[in-house]
Amino acid sequence: RLGGLAAVLGDLAVWARPALWPGGSLPFDEVTALLRGHPELVYRLDALVAQEKVDPAELVCIGIRLGNQWRHLGGQRVLPFECEIGSRTVVIEGVVEFLDSRGRVIATVADGDDSQITKAVFRNAKEVRMSEPRLKME
Repeated sequence: RLGGLAAVLGDLAVWARPALWPGGSLPFDEVTALLRGHPELVYRLDALVAQEKVDPAELVCIGIRLGNQWRHLGGQRVLPFECEIGSRTVVIEGVVEFLDSRGRVIATVADGDDSQITKAVFRNAKEVRMSEPRLKME
């Protein structure tokens, strides 16, 4: 879940605040905007909203927020996201890649493995790319 990944990345940064801040809320429409490159996933989320008969404007999700030690990315949201949609809890997981100023991948976080995150990544990552998103119903 969200707290586990945040805790794992936070352990790397004993010299600073935790790498990720769990529990930051964001509107459902911001989550779908972040997933706009994956229309099939957005379609499935929208179908679930319709099935559960809830107003998407009232849905609030939880997402991980990058901490202040990310020189250029502090405050940005990354996977995973967790949304309560009616009676269902949906977790959106995937791969998070951190890119340098030339667009090269300098670190990847997938399946909770954050072993590539270092102080240099905190300093040099200029962009985040999220890929391979998938829904997990709880």
